Amino acid sequence: AQRVFGREPPLGRAVEALTRAAGVSPDDAGVWDKLGAALNAAREFPRAADCYARSLALRPGDARVLSNAAANAGDAGHHGQAESLANEALRADPTLAHAQLSRGNALIGLGRNAEAIDALHAALQLAPTLPQAHLSLGKALQLAGNALAAINATRRALELAPNYADAHQNLGRLHHDLGQMAPAAAHYRAALQLEPQRLDAWSGWLYCLAHDGGVDAAQLFAAHRQFGEFVERPWRARWGGWPNTRDIQRRLRVGFVSGDLREHAVAHFVEPIWRHLDRDAVEIVAFSNAAHEDAQSAVLKQLADQWHAVAALSDDALDALIRELRIDILFDLSGHTGGHRLGVFARKPAPLQVAWIGYPNTTGMSAIDYRLVGRRAAPPGELDAVFSEKLVSLPLGTVFAPPADSPPVNTLPALSRGYFTLGTFNRPIKLTDAVIALWCRVLHALPGSRMLIGAVPDAHVRADLVRRFAAQGIDAARLDLRPRVGMRAYLELHHEIDFVLDTFPFTGGTTTNHALWMGVPTLTLTGDTLPHRQGAAIMARAGLPAWITATPDEFVARAQ
Repeated sequence: AQRVFGREPPLGRAVEALTRAAGVSPDDAGVWDKLGAALNAAREFPRAADCYARSLALRPGDARVLSNAAANAGDAGHHGQAESLANEALRADPTLAHAQLSRGNALIGLGRNAEAIDALHAALQLAPTLPQAHLSLGKALQLAGNALAAINATRRALELAPNYADAHQNLGRLHHDLGQMAPAAAHYRAALQLEPQRLDAWSGWLYCLAHDGGVDAAQLFAAHRQFGEFVERPWRARWGGWPNTRDIQRRLRVGFVSGDLREHAVAHFVEPIWRHLDRDAVEIVAFSNAAHEDAQSAVLKQLADQWHAVAALSDDALDALIRELRIDILFDLSGHTGGHRLGVFARKPAPLQVAWIGYPNTTGMSAIDYRLVGRRAAPPGELDAVFSEKLVSLPLGTVFAPPADSPPVNTLPALSRGYFTLGTFNRPIKLTDAVIALWCRVLHALPGSRMLIGAVPDAHVRADLVRRFAAQGIDAARLDLRPRVGMRAYLELHHEIDFVLDTFPFTGGTTTNHALWMGVPTLTLTGDTLPHRQGAAIMARAGLPAWITATPDEFVARAQ
């Protein structure tokens, strides 16, 4: 059963009925197992785990219940426990495909992708038509860097279950990561048609629109407002009633919600802010929606007064936690990117809510009161009409913390090579046909120049880029396509580049800051949306206005 916003879902009635059944027949292991499944579907993972434990106490070693318990532990983010339960289920019944599926999913969560792929192949040998196993195999293959195989596995899941919204969502993400916006948007829309309440599909679709040069600022805003109206409508009547006191002597309790409080660009924008907040006036409460924590998470934990891992919490549970903690100001640091919790912000658990950093567009929500922006990217009054939030203009919209272990800045490569090397490190989704066409005009205008393209994820994207440049008359010999590498190696690649060519309408942000830190300027094309102005704002802040252009012709002329 799927939840419909603002209504009592059938799932809730199932939980209620099975809870009564368990009260009537407390020694029925099957009832506890079914109640666990209903609670799992409702994302009440701890209660579900208790039910599976009750079932196993009555019927020890039941392979199917162990498999269900493993899946629930994985959903709750307890991947080590999930692997252990799945292994126990397989010892009891080696032919149980769902146990292999649970084991594969647990191994994905533990970052052991090669083992996960083996486990999921084993599940498919036992049950070749199990769509969930094909879906998980697609995810494991994607994480292993095999995008084409991932797409094929996920398509197979969709063939077996044509109304499988998860498969459409994952295909949207796969095409998205390859820079194939049209199929990505189509799959996100298909997921929405099947399950309109899927906020991840809404956000995926909006993210695609933000990269589409054929969508103007007004259209992009209208699409975001459509999302905002949908997600907020059921909750508006319940806004208010916060128990926060107005004692001016106490510290403000400020919450930050993000899926990226880990080794991610957002964390490197957040860290310097947290370090410099007045801790006598502000208490930092972090709500981390990341599936995994890492060394960067540990750094941020040391800066926070409270740290709550909330990836396994339902929207209702996270809403209740924020209210219980009496958060005064709640920041969203994700917007419509992966791991967001906009469904919680729609409930308005804090009296003041603010969007910042993670997504350079409006959320489309009136529940979020303010958006912080830099004056260079959004001078007062210029972009107000395309944000549902009230814009708060700051001298700087963000503060960037460069990596501590950075290589030194080198001299200009062209001085020794005798030709210019242009470059880009932006994600494939930003490399639209219009972007490549403009870059090719630059390459034609600079005979003998070359272009280094970093972060090419796989051979399929490599071949596609070669084909698209060739269609504009640029031979493959002038291209230097590099795979994704670690941070130090990525920064060192800037030693080979004379200047960066920016993307549009979604210009570079973190990559532009990294390039400047390595002494490499970015030639950017500005526009009428915040994403289209990121590059211009960074170059202006660095005192390099000559690197900002307003038209494609000016972009080519300035490159020359």
